[in-house]
Amino acid sequence: MKVLLHDLSEEELKSCAGHLLTDDMVVLTKTDKMPVKCCGCFNCWLKNPGVCAMKDGYENMGELWSKCDEFIIISKCVYGEFSIFVKRLIDRSLPLCYPFFCKREEKMHHELRYNNHPQITVYFYGDDMT
Repeated sequence: MKVLLHDLSEEELKSCAGHLLTDDMVVLTKTDKMPVKCCGCFNCWLKNPGVCAMKDGYENMGELWSKCDEFIIISKCVYGEFSIFVKRLIDRSLPLCYPFFCKREEKMHHELRYNNHPQITVYFYGDDMT
């Protein structure tokens, strides 16, 4: 399964990135309602592992990340960062790991909850891109 997270309008998506769309793709698109930002409550770690406590339709981001083969992100470059919509959904990926630490390559990391490592492709667009 592929996941496409973008902040384009329907017309922009078809004209600029229509070639990326496939039948088995889950498309996360900007709607009228902005996703709630992560409040750092850690319920996705402790109370409901893998599920965000913010019930706004995007509480399954951890599940999507865990099941996809490829995660494609298309975002406007805002001050060198993702757009607000895209950033809020990326922040909801916290359930991908456990709150526990493990040592990998002599560095401390959070232990991964799922044994899935999707290919991640990021496309930025904007007026002042070089």
